[in-house]
Amino acid sequence: MSNAQEQTRDEVSSKTDERPASEVKTSDPKKESITKEKLQQAGKELVEVETLVTETHDRQLWLASKTAIAVAAAVSIDQRANPLVVIFEGGSGRGKSFVINLIEPDRKATEERLIRLDSFTPKSFVSHAANRKPKELEKIDLLPKLKDKTLLVKELAPIFRGREESLRENFAILTAVLDGRGLLSASGTHGTRGYEGRYVFNLIGGTTPIPPETDRIMSQLGNRMFRYEIVAVDHPEENLIDFAENYVPKEIENEYRTAANSFVEAHFKRFPVNSVQPSEIRFGKPQLQQLVRCAKLMCVGRVEVIRTKPNWTSEIEYVSGIPEGEHRVIIGLKLLAQALALISGRSEVSNEDLEIIRHIAFSSIPQNRRLMLRALLVKDGMLTSTDAEKELRISRPTARNWMKELGATGLADYQTGHENQPDRLTLSKPFSWLLEKGDDLEGESPEDDAPGEAAPTKGNAESH
Repeated sequence: MSNAQEQTRDEVSSKTDERPASEVKTSDPKKESITKEKLQQAGKELVEVETLVTETHDRQLWLASKTAIAVAAAVSIDQRANPLVVIFEGGSGRGKSFVINLIEPDRKATEERLIRLDSFTPKSFVSHAANRKPKELEKIDLLPKLKDKTLLVKELAPIFRGREESLRENFAILTAVLDGRGLLSASGTHGTRGYEGRYVFNLIGGTTPIPPETDRIMSQLGNRMFRYEIVAVDHPEENLIDFAENYVPKEIENEYRTAANSFVEAHFKRFPVNSVQPSEIRFGKPQLQQLVRCAKLMCVGRVEVIRTKPNWTSEIEYVSGIPEGEHRVIIGLKLLAQALALISGRSEVSNEDLEIIRHIAFSSIPQNRRLMLRALLVKDGMLTSTDAEKELRISRPTARNWMKELGATGLADYQTGHENQPDRLTLSKPFSWLLEKGDDLEGESPEDDAPGEAAPTKGNAESH
C-alpha cells in the first residue's frame, strides 16, 4: 500500500465523526429509505426549479439541466461500481455553460458534493510533478478529493483535441480512472504512486463537437462517457428582434443557480450519499426494454470504423471493429434513469426519464453518424444519397462516405447505386424500433424535436 493510500485511509478513519451529516450513513434503514413524504417534497422542489428556468428557456434546455442535476444526485444511490460521466456537447453559445453553471456550488453544503474546476488534465488525478515532494503530491492529487462527489468542468474541449500521442495518453488515464478502482502510475522522478480501491465519482463536462479522430481513439481504448447533444436551433428572426429589443441585463443566472443549489442541498438531506438502494427505484418491463435497446444502439453506433482503400479499387471502404459489450452501458444508463426518477419524486422509472436516456444514447454516437441517422429517421428509414445531400447540405462524395460509414456500423444497410440510380441507405431491422411511434429517440420528427437549446427570450443571453 502506498503512502498516499495509508494517509487517505487514516484520514477517513479519524474524521468519520467530523463528516457532514449528509455524508454519514446510519445503520437504521428506515431513516434512509425512500418514503412517500420525501418523494413528494423532491417532486415539488424540482417543479419549482423547472418553473423558474422555463420562464426564460424552453423545455429542451430544461431537460439538459435536469440531467445535470440527476448526475449530481446519483451519488445518493448505493452500489455504484463506476463513475457516471455525462458530457454536454454542442456548438459555441448553445447552452452548455448554462447547464453546468446551474449547479455550480454557491454554498458550503453543496461544495461538499460538487467540485468546480475551470481547467483540468487527466494527469491531475495522480500527480508526478518533479518540483514537488512526495508528501506535497498527496495534498494536490485530485482523485481522493473526488470520492462520492461530482466534478464540474465547463470546458473539456482541450481534452478532446491535440496530437494523437497526447490524446491516447489522456484517454488511457481516463479509462483507468473511470473504471472506479483508483489509479496507479509510475514515473522516473517519483516511482509508482497512486490509489487502489473504490474511487467512484461523477463528472459533468462541456465541449464543442468532438472530432472524428478523437472518437476513434476513444473507441479503441474503451469509451466510458455518455454524451448529451445540445442541438443547434434556427431562431425565427422576429424572436431575435424581440430579444435584441427587450433584453435587460440582470442577475437572473444567479437566481437559477441559487434555486438549483437549494434543491441539491435539500436532496442530500433527504437522501444522503449511498443511502438509496437500487432496488428501491423500480423499472417496468417496457422501460427496461427501452433502456436495453438504447444501450445496444449506443454500443453499435459508436463502434470503431476503419477507412481503407483496397489496391483493386479507387473507392474508400469502411470496415467495422467489434462493438463494446452492452453490460457496462446498461449499468450506467440504469443508474442515470433511477437518479432522474428520484429527483422527480418517483420510486419508479417512467417514460419521461427514458426520453432523456434515449437522447443520450443517440447523442453518444459520433457526430457524422448521428447526423446521417437522424436524416434517415426523418425519411422513415430509407434515404438516398440525393436526399442526404439536401437534408445535410453536404456534397455527394461526403454523403456517400457518411452513408457507408453508418452502414458499416450495422445501424443501417448501405447499397451502391447502379447506372443513374443514387446510393441507398435503409435502417437495419434490429433497429426498426426507432421508427415506432412513441419510441422514436427524437420524437416523431427527430430533426425538429431533439432536445436542444432554449429559444432566445428576455433574460437568457447570459445562459450561453
